[in-house]
Amino acid sequence: MARYTPAFLRVALRPRMTMRWVLEDDPNFGVMIISLVAGITAILRTSLLHGMHPLPGLMGLHPQLDSIIAYGIGATPEWPLLIATVGIAGGLLGLMGVYLGALLLWPVGLILGGSGRYADVRSALAWSFVPYSWLLPLWIMVTILEGPELRLTGFNYLTMLPGADSALIIWILVICDYTLRVLGLVWLVLRLSVAHRFTLLKAVINTGVIVALLLYLVPRFHSLGF
Repeated sequence: MARYTPAFLRVALRPRMTMRWVLEDDPNFGVMIISLVAGITAILRTSLLHGMHPLPGLMGLHPQLDSIIAYGIGATPEWPLLIATVGIAGGLLGLMGVYLGALLLWPVGLILGGSGRYADVRSALAWSFVPYSWLLPLWIMVTILEGPELRLTGFNYLTMLPGADSALIIWILVICDYTLRVLGLVWLVLRLSVAHRFTLLKAVINTGVIVALLLYLVPRFHSLGF
């Protein structure tokens, strides 16, 4: 694993160089773990702020599980069940997001003249989620320290920002959350240009097409962590 250390040290400062290094060495490197961490981050954030309702396939299995899904973290004192719910749902969300997202990005890039393989595009997408994953330790800390109280200040799915009466920590985390999402998009453009071996302009178009599609679809599935 020592030979992989430079990727993690330089990932924040030199995203394109890091992407070239990863693709040349092993395009599968980091994809699984980054996908899992990003998905858990998204689900944990969503549960804290909104609850995970409806996730209908999990409703009715257990009363405490229903509370977690409907009301989020703080709705139940049963930590093992809470951790299992967030871990399983988050892991699945992360893997689906990366593998299916790459399946959308890859053919659009080919149409624009790209020459990357599916594995290359999947790697570029996975590594673009690294900034978003940086917040996981903070969400865990807030879960442990403030979880029950946060359910009193959660806000509606259709509202992007918390209300004026929400806790200061929520405002800080939400602002950081959206800032890192934007950084992730920038990273995606930079890494996609490397993976598909085309210009930054084409990478912007490639990313823009998929983002536009997601902006249309995600509101219809807003309970899945976004």
